[in-house]
Parts: sequence; structure tokens; C-alpha cells
Amino acid sequence: MMIKRFNSLGVRFLVVNILVATVPLIVFFAYTVPRTESSIDDSLRSSLKTQSIIAAYGIDRFLEERVVEARVLSQADVLETNDVAARIQYLTEVVDATPWIDDIDIVGIDGITICSSGDQNEKGLLASKVLPGIESVLRAAVDGHQGDVFVSEAIPIDSGTGLCFITPITDDANVKVVSLLCIEVNLKSIKPYPTEFLKNLKESGAKNVCLVDNDGRVIVSGNDLVKAFKRLPDLEANPALLDGFESQGAVGSSVYKDATGDEVFAGYADLGEFGKNKALDWSIIATVSRNDWSAGFTQTANKSIVFLLISAFVAVVIGVLMSYSVVRRIGKLGRATASVGQGDLSTSVEIKGNDELSHLSRDFNQMVTQLRSLDAEQTQMEQDAAQHAREAQIAAENNFEGQISAISKSQMVIEFDIDGTILNANDNFLNAMGYSEEEVIGQHHSMFVEPGYRESDEYRAFWEKLNRGEYISAELKRIGKDGKDVWIQASYNPIFDLNGKPCKVVKYSVDVTERVEANVALVAAESANNAKSEFLANMSHEIRTPMTAILGFTDILLGNVSKPENVDAARIIKRNGESLIGLINDILDLSKIEAGKFVVENTDCSIHQLVAEVASLMRVRATSKGLPLEVQFDGSIPETIFTDPARLRQILINVVGNAIKFTETGSVQIVTRLLNETGKEPKLQFDVVDTGIGIAADKIDKLFNPFTQADGSTTRNFGGTGLGLSISKRLVRLLGGEFSVSSTLGEGSTFSVTVSTGSLDNVKLIQLSGESVNESVNESVNNPLHNYRILLAEDGPDNQRLIGFILKKAGAEVTLAGNGQIGFDFAIAAKEENQPFDVILMDMQMPVMDGYEATRRLREEGYTLPIIALTAHAMSSDKQKCLDAGCDDYATKPIDRKKLIETVRNLVKKMEEASVMN
Repeated sequence: MMIKRFNSLGVRFLVVNILVATVPLIVFFAYTVPRTESSIDDSLRSSLKTQSIIAAYGIDRFLEERVVEARVLSQADVLETNDVAARIQYLTEVVDATPWIDDIDIVGIDGITICSSGDQNEKGLLASKVLPGIESVLRAAVDGHQGDVFVSEAIPIDSGTGLCFITPITDDANVKVVSLLCIEVNLKSIKPYPTEFLKNLKESGAKNVCLVDNDGRVIVSGNDLVKAFKRLPDLEANPALLDGFESQGAVGSSVYKDATGDEVFAGYADLGEFGKNKALDWSIIATVSRNDWSAGFTQTANKSIVFLLISAFVAVVIGVLMSYSVVRRIGKLGRATASVGQGDLSTSVEIKGNDELSHLSRDFNQMVTQLRSLDAEQTQMEQDAAQHAREAQIAAENNFEGQISAISKSQMVIEFDIDGTILNANDNFLNAMGYSEEEVIGQHHSMFVEPGYRESDEYRAFWEKLNRGEYISAELKRIGKDGKDVWIQASYNPIFDLNGKPCKVVKYSVDVTERVEANVALVAAESANNAKSEFLANMSHEIRTPMTAILGFTDILLGNVSKPENVDAARIIKRNGESLIGLINDILDLSKIEAGKFVVENTDCSIHQLVAEVASLMRVRATSKGLPLEVQFDGSIPETIFTDPARLRQILINVVGNAIKFTETGSVQIVTRLLNETGKEPKLQFDVVDTGIGIAADKIDKLFNPFTQADGSTTRNFGGTGLGLSISKRLVRLLGGEFSVSSTLGEGSTFSVTVSTGSLDNVKLIQLSGESVNESVNESVNNPLHNYRILLAEDGPDNQRLIGFILKKAGAEVTLAGNGQIGFDFAIAAKEENQPFDVILMDMQMPVMDGYEATRRLREEGYTLPIIALTAHAMSSDKQKCLDAGCDDYATKPIDRKKLIETVRNLVKKMEEASVMN
């Protein structure tokens, strides 16, 4: 009886409603709540660990910057003098400009204070008495070297908690330690890290966030109630806590019980080691009380349980009422359906209401009526359908065979069963794959597929699609006879039988092997070209950086040596260094042109002035060989043309330089004329005519190949790389012109260069003579930088000394910054004190903060005074990258002393003129 009742649909509905309502509650209690709580616990621990790492990183960065700052401050020239007043003034200015420095002392190697930025009464006192806790660090620093920085443990200072950074000051030879620079750094700047961290944890039941040393003493705390130099309260109750954290490595998290027995979540992160003595084994610890954190979660969970219980009860009541009504009517409809199934087409059901079951009953009655009318027609329809199917299949097969025959004339065609057995293949396919018809008929289609690919998931999926009757189109690699790779563009067309199931496949394909292999070769070539460009850029930077110091100090030597042999040696160094820089520039230009990344910068320029500059520069070389360098203007020329003056100057210097190099007697001429024929674009032509060795007719074409000269003896006799003319010809094309050569062996050569002038509308035509060129060349004048205040941000010690020497010799007052962060701080501090620097020279590759970031931040702070970028990179995009960052101008290394001084002076004068106008 019970079994019959359970078989009832009504009873089943009741049971199902109860189960559906109650099972989720059971799952919720038994599974969801504990896992949710555990997941949130894990999330909180992970969050504590992650935020501890972030706070530790911020403090690490602060301390790393102080180490670099201490190293830079100790290398100031004033510290190597005996001028005590100047030393005190320097120390005082640094302390006033740096909020995190409380005091700076100079201490003798005997530990006695020599002078201080603060209380001068400390003079003559033992530094270890004034600052207890630094005695061992002082002893270690005495044995150090210039640039070493030693860091003390945390010590009490006047402003609270601090550190002492100690670095040796050496004699002029940088060998003997003569005194020590002791910098008291307060830790106020790292106070926000634990404080803000603690605020972020406030709603999670936060206890504390603090920085502790390896003994568990508090250095800095986010909770003001926890004092510095006191042991962390939780460590008093659980001394093994810190060891437990450290056993996890640099970072970790844990759960422990505090003195009250309350569970506490904790996150931990180690700081780094600092200074020559690897000091400060500190850690960030963040703690959250479990009771405070879980209170809100428990309250929410209880409310959710009550709501789910009420919802389950309501769902059961509604389900029982609805199921009874539905089941009763479904039972009647089921009994009528059974009668129709037994062949009784006179059956019908009663219709009540207008709901879905009523519609279903009405449709049932209509269905029975239609069945009665269709029963008589069924046999005839089946016969007609079979006949039509047979006729359609015959027609389709005839049509498909015709299509295959037509396509076979131009494409590769192969036909195989749905299981892969090859049935037929045309001549195009057999020829492409290298097989005969007897070798493929009856074989499996996989014979054309690589053995390893046959077992792949991708190949299995391919056959699954064909067996489902799907059309496939793809570019594929297939294997011909003897392992030959054949790439095809193929389409797989399934053929279906009368039952609509795929029975075989016809594949049409085209051989695209040549195109695919060409694409592969193109990609490889582009990759090689990009690698070459990147290599050249990096090598340029690595060579230019030391060459800055070599050429710069060579200039200094030439001004300070008198012995003829020393002067000759310095000149040889400079000449060879300049040749190396010229070679680097040529290789970079060639690489940029070949990569399509060379950009010309057209502007209006004076041809008269440009030719004068080239003639003035090259006349020195011509005069040294006893050759006259003559300048002629054939007819009127435009006063200005629209072109890239720097590249046109480069072209003319290359061509004129070649003419002088290969001419021993006679002369060299530069002839300029305007080509302005009606209906053609106007161009300016430069003919460089020499009476040199000339070039054989069959050698002229080789002149413009990179690293190639007319013959091997040219390089042996005259030197050179063969890059100049190759680059010049490419540059001429970029300037819209042509490069041609005419020559007679043994008599001389004429190199002709044309460039586009741009529109000459409203451009004045002028008559010039060769003598006017000489008059227009002005001798360069000295541009002293007297009283200019310049900030030099440069991390390289050699470049600091060289560039600082050049600027100071020109009369400037120079302040050094060892990285972008220090440079940023010095610039902002000087501006706030209303004593801004006249100009900033910013190296773009520095540690801590590079020049790009420092310049962007200065501009964001409203700093408007001139900034000049210094970089050893010389690719085409580097200048624009510096200007985009906010720099006003750009100078490459090696430094051109005259150009650098002139650039600084012009920028400052431009700024002064603008301020007067406003």
C-alpha cells in the first residue's frame, strides 16, 4: 500500500518539495558556512601578508635612498678642504633642505666631533657619547673606503627614533680615511606606512601595525599607545612568535593567541639589509583580533539562517497546493493518451478553464481528430517519399560528378571514404605530392600527415567534424613523397547518403607552399633586422658613455699640458675618439634608414649660411694638405629652402671630406645652383669638384654599397669604412633629390647632389659670391656662465667630475645630485626657498628614479625653468622621448663642451627674455 502511494505523482511532488526546501539548508550548514568562514580567514591572512610586503617595500625604498644620499653627500668637494666654516655652511644647507635629516656631524677617526650642522657645543665631544649605540659602527667606518655607507641600529634622537648613516671621507688620493660623515636620519618619514596600514585594517578588528627589530623591540608603530624601544606586547606573551614568522622566510602569516587567549591573525614581511655592514634585520608585523573580525560575520550568518528557514516552509506549502491540482488533471490526460496509444482514435478529454493544461487537452482532442484523417493517407505518402528520394540521389550524384570534373582541371582533388580510405585522386594532386595513383588508392588519408600530428587532439577533432558532416576550410601542412613539405589551402566537402549521414569526403586544394615559405623568410628577416637595430642602440649607449669621459678629459688635458710629446699624445687620443664616434653615428644612421625608422625634420634654412659653415669646417682639413677650398654660386639661389639642415650639412661634409681625402694636388670646389625648370619641381644642386685620383668607370657603382670602396687598395692607402657615401645617397633620397658621380681616372671627380627646395613662392632669390661666404662665417665666441646656478643630476662619478669641471670653468655654480629622486628634491627645495636653479642638466638613465620620471614629476609640480636632457642613446626616437617627458633641449654623450655651454646660455637667455615680455 505504501509503495502504491509513493508511486503516486502527488506523493512524489510532496516529497520532492520537502527535499528541495530542506536539502539546501543542510548543505549550507554542513558545507557552505564553514568553508566560507575558512575562505575569508585565508583571504584576511593573505591580505595582511600582501599589505605587509607593500609597507616593507616602501620602507626599504626610503632606506635605500638614504644610503645613496649619504654616499653622494660624503663626496662633496667642500668636505675635502680645511675650511671649517664652509663645511658647517654646507652641512647646515643640506639639513635645512632635507626634512628627514636632523643633524650632520663630521667626526675624526678618533671618534671626536670636529664640527656639526647643529649645536657647535658638541665639538670636541665623543660622538658615541652624544649618540649612544653608534660606537661599533664608527669603528667599522674608520676601516672603510670612500663610498662605503655604514648603518647603525635604531637609536633615540632629539626628534624621536632615528638611524645614523656613517660614511668615510678620504684624502685627495681617495686612499686614506681622514674623517667620518655622521648623518642623523629621523624615521618620521616612514611613520605613515604603519599608520595608513592600520587605518585600512580598522573595520577588520585591527590591533596594531608596527616595525620591530630582531629582538622584538618596536621601532615605529601605527598605534601611538605602543612606544618605541619597548618590546611588542604580544611578543611578551608569546616570545616564539617572531621565530615562527622568520622560519617562514622573508614573508609569512600566522594565527596565534595573545595574552588574553584571543586568537590573532598576523601578517609579516622582512626588510632588507642596508649599508656596508648589512644592518637592520627589521620586520613589519600587522595583527587583527579574530573576535572583533568575526562579530559582523556571525551576525550576518544568523540572519541568513532564519530567512532560509522561513523561505523553505513557505515553499513547501505552496508546492503541495499546486501539485495536487496539477496531478489530478494530468492523470485524466494520461489515461486518454494510453487509449489512443492502443488504437482507440475515438477517445477525447474534458476541457475545464483556460490554463496551460486546458490548452493541452484541447490540442490533444485536435490531434486525435487529425490522426483519424491522416491514417488513411500514411501508406501512400511513404511510397511517394521513397520514390522521390531515389530520384533526388541519382540527380545529385550526376551533378556532383560534373562539378568534380570541372574543378579537377585547375585544383588538386582527392576523394576518400568517411573512414579515411582513399577512393580517387586527380593528376594535380598526385603530381604535387609526388605519388602515383597505385601508391595512394586504398591507403588511409593520414599517409599525408606528419606521424606525430596523427596522435594529436587537433587531428582527432578534425575527423570528428568530418564524421558529423561539417565543412572544413583551412591552410595545412601535408607530407609528400620522400618527406617533402607541401602547404595547401584546402576545403573538405562531406557527401551524404539517403539517410542524411556523411559517407565520404571530397577535398579541393591549392598548393601554397611558395607563399608560406616566403612569409616565413620575411618574418625571419624582420626579426633579424629588429635584433640588429636593438643591438646597435645598446652598443651605441655602452660606447658613448665612456667616450664622454675620454673626449672630455682629453680636452682638459690639451688645455693643461705643455710638453710637445704630451700635446701630441692628447691630440691622437681625441682624433681617434672622434673618429670612433663618427663611425658609431654612421652605423646608426645606416641602420635607421634600412629599418625605415629615419625621420627627417624639415624647416626653413639659409643655404648661404649652411654652405658657409661647411666651408669653414672643411677648410681646416684642406689647408692642412695645401689645397684651396673654393665656393661658387652659379646664378641666383633662394634665400631659404625648406629641408632638413642637419642632414644636408651631413651630406655636404661627407662629400667634401671625401674630395679632400682623395686629392693631393690642385683644388676642391663647391658649386651651388638652382634648377627651376618650368613644369618641374624646383631643386638645389651642389657640385663638389676635385682634381684627385679619380674613379674607374666600372667601380663607380660600388661607391654606394655599405662598407665598400672603389677597390681594396683605397682602404689601405686612405682609410675609411665606406659608409659615408652610402648613407649620403640614402639621405639625399629622403630629402627628395638624387646623387650622381662623374669621374675620370687620374684627373678628378664631380659628385652632384640635388635636394628639393620646397615651394619657392614668396622666397627671395639672391646673388652671392664666394667671398661673401667667408665674411658670413663668424668666429665662435666664449659664452661664460658667470653666476649661473646649475643642478647636474648624473650618477656616473667620471661624468660628474667632467661635466662639473666644464661648467665650473665657464663660471657656473654647480650642485650635484646622484640620482633623479635627489635631483627632484633639490630642485623643489631650491624653488620653495626662492633660489631656483637657472637650469637643470638631467641624465636620463639613473638608479632610484631615472631622468624621464624626475622630469615628468617636476613638470607636474609646476616647475617651468629649463631642463636639458643628457643621454648616451642616439636612436631617432630618443630626442622626442626626452622632449615628451618635459625637457627643453637634448644633448648626447660624449659631451661637446662648446655646444653644451652655448645650449645652457641660450636656454637661460630665452627664459629671461620671456619673463621680461610677461
